[in-house]
Amino acid sequence: MKEVASTPIQQQWVERVVWQAFSYYRPLSRVCEYVLRHLHDTVTLADAARAAHFEETYFSSYFRKRVGIPFTSWLRLRRVVRAVEILLREDISIEELAHQVGFKSLRTFEQSFKALTGTTPRAARKAMNPHMRVANSQIPARLAQILAHISQMEVL
Repeated sequence: MKEVASTPIQQQWVERVVWQAFSYYRPLSRVCEYVLRHLHDTVTLADAARAAHFEETYFSSYFRKRVGIPFTSWLRLRRVVRAVEILLREDISIEELAHQVGFKSLRTFEQSFKALTGTTPRAARKAMNPHMRVANSQIPARLAQILAHISQMEVL
């Protein structure tokens, strides 16, 4: 599978996220719980700030300082991580998957997925399907990294 060029920020999102912040800081824990419950809905910065019991502007800087990336970037990453989790367990259409993880547009979902994992959702499904017998060396590095985080982290 061919690796896809993306911005340096997108390539480093997974490494830059301080995942432990969600269990260490109670406001971030509340935000993570809120986002996981409403992942299929539209989630705004204002919604997250309310969940943390913060003012929106303060929440934005608080989140970025403790997590390492802006809230909207984390939300997009979180949605793609959930999509990968679902791809591992279920055989649903890519369009249904996109809506299930909160993307209102299939095109936006596919672009975000490809930018963050280095592959398309369809190619990822094929690479992760044990019946397809795809060698681990063919799984793009960023997708492998996300898969590793899924298996290691309790709070994503």
